[in-house]
Amino acid sequence: MSEPETPQEPCEVSDSWQQMVQAVLALVLLLGAVAMFHYYAPVTAQSAQPDEMHQQVQQKLSLGLFHTKAERAT
Repeated sequence: MSEPETPQEPCEVSDSWQQMVQAVLALVLLLGAVAMFHYYAPVTAQSAQPDEMHQQVQQKLSLGLFHTKAERAT
């Protein structure tokens, strides 16, 4: 009464579409990982250390190049 189901042949278009979507997602994940490592990596030794930066700010404050909030309010 009911016909036996015949297995469907794989569709080349849907297979290639699925592979393309997977490749795009893999590329997005890779770029995201690279961006995370780039922007969240620890600061390298070539940048100024916090003590050096503090000294530079203090020098500029003493020269009058920066103004504190209290000085601006007056």
